[in-house]
Amino acid sequence: ATGVNGARVPKVRHLCDEIDGLGQIFQLKKRTDKEPFSDNDIFKGMLYAVLSNATAWKKVNEILHRLPSKFDNFSLAAYADKDNDHVNNLVSWFKDEKTGSMTLRKGLRRLTEAAQRLQDWSVEHGSADNYFDAALREANQDRIRAVELLGTAGTDFKLSGMGIPLAAEAMKNIGYDVAKPDRHICRALGCFGLVSYRNWADQSRRQAPITSIEEQIETMRVIEVWGKLIDQPASYVDQVIWLLCAATMGAHLKNSELKSLNK
Repeated sequence: ATGVNGARVPKVRHLCDEIDGLGQIFQLKKRTDKEPFSDNDIFKGMLYAVLSNATAWKKVNEILHRLPSKFDNFSLAAYADKDNDHVNNLVSWFKDEKTGSMTLRKGLRRLTEAAQRLQDWSVEHGSADNYFDAALREANQDRIRAVELLGTAGTDFKLSGMGIPLAAEAMKNIGYDVAKPDRHICRALGCFGLVSYRNWADQSRRQAPITSIEEQIETMRVIEVWGKLIDQPASYVDQVIWLLCAATMGAHLKNSELKSLNK
């Protein structure tokens, strides 16, 4: 299908297939149905969040079937014990598979620290999933506030290596209905006139704003309200917008094309 200014836009069936393929709506249904999340499920969600940072997800998607053998079937306990040499070997493997990013080494190292904290919590409280339950209780069941607790320095629930966007992605991956305020989502909401970002001098082509924590939280709130208005999960709205912007899996719209959608 052809959209704004001749840009290619995914057909509805293709769009639905792409969203289903991302897997987060399935995880949302699983949590809504109160199905259990094992420690390995939690680690897998955290790992996928780290791997999504600063790289094209399509490349990662192509090697997902090989990750269980590289990460001990996503064992939280096993990864909590990994040292830097092991992480360096993993980074080399990802680079050989052309899925490495500038942030991957740091991300995987910090993930060992997060895994250690979650493993210790699991031993003491019965499961790693309970860690996120506790964050939600501290946030009075406000999922966005829980993301803030997980991703902001100085809180009791901060997880190593997780800022607001990656904490949101991790929560999406384990079935919580939140949006991830990444560069695509923020530039789209800015172009739609729904959020005003202070640090966005260059709005040419696909340049994204540099966002503060407050602006990231506001972005998540706006998508949450949007979802309620159309009776859809915030995570679904997030994925539709992301597919408008993504290069390898979506329409790859420029800022000018996104602004035209708002007319």
